[in-house]
Amino acid sequence: MKRWDQRASVIGVVLGILVVAAALRMELGAWNSPGPGFLPAGAGILLVILSVAYGLNARWTTDPERARQPSPWIIEHWRRVVSVLVALLLYALLLDTLGYLIATFLLMVVLLRVLEPAGWPMTLLAATLIAGATYVVFGKWLMVQFPRGILGV
Repeated sequence: MKRWDQRASVIGVVLGILVVAAALRMELGAWNSPGPGFLPAGAGILLVILSVAYGLNARWTTDPERARQPSPWIIEHWRRVVSVLVALLLYALLLDTLGYLIATFLLMVVLLRVLEPAGWPMTLLAATLIAGATYVVFGKWLMVQFPRGILGV
């Protein structure tokens, strides 16, 4: 597992460098007036820093339990990845039709059941709270325009 962590770290560093290089082709702007490349450049730098830290942690860890963990390439891991990607694709496709609240609630139900399976009462409560809280914060307080969908909300 340690070897897989080190490989993931290298991939993260390379991706971060590519993001920073692409961001530098855009105008960065300044702290008080950021340009279109400012956020991607910061995200790329953060990705490089976190990937290096992850790689160093993987290199220096001596936890014998971690070394015995299975490869991340086993089928159970890929089922989760594919499930999340399909859920996000469906979310994007159904967002305008269903509206923000319903689509986000359904996405949260799927993600909570796939990623960290919990009981149905906890899943439904968490999905409701997440969809409702994000709607209140972004839709009401920050006045972000969300797709209304079938509820008209």
